[in-house]
Amino acid sequence: MTSLIGAGIGARRRATQGFGAVAQMEAAENRNQMMIDQAKEAQKMQTLGTGSGFGAMYGMNKSLQAGKAASDSLNTLNSIAGVSDAGTFIHQGGKLALDTGAGVVEGQQAINLATNSANQAAQAKALAAGAEGGSAAVVSAGTEAVAATEAAAGVASTTAGSSGTLATIGSIAAPIAIGLGVAYLINELFD
Repeated sequence: MTSLIGAGIGARRRATQGFGAVAQMEAAENRNQMMIDQAKEAQKMQTLGTGSGFGAMYGMNKSLQAGKAASDSLNTLNSIAGVSDAGTFIHQGGKLALDTGAGVVEGQQAINLATNSANQAAQAKALAAGAEGGSAAVVSAGTEAVAATEAAAGVASTTAGSSGTLATIGSIAAPIAIGLGVAYLINELFD
């Protein structure tokens, strides 16, 4: 009878060892699967980060170009003869403004001050040069100066909107969103 009991105990011991080995194999398989899942998730996040990085790079370039255009338009406007007599044009809060030294004037009032000053400077220059055609030539010179100033002010007003904080954020946010959308689609495609 001892041999039968001994055989049963031995069989039970081998069964327990077998169950333990299977449990260890299953635990190793679960760890491996968890590592694979974490690697997939990390790859998805890396793709999203890369996509948003591309979008940010594109948006920053556009924002810098818009800032340069705004600066160039201000330089053009301020370089018109007679405008500096009225003050210096600046971008303030995404709007075109004229710093007169005594204060800051915005909008159409600023443009009117500058065009009047440019008109007077052009007419004075035409008078000093003894313009041919008399008073009609003097008036014409003033009219041309006003038109040039208004055109430059129109461009500067348009670009002023691209220099504000919200415009900068908007020019960066949209490409980032597009980059994230593309990255998401790539993740879904290869999932």
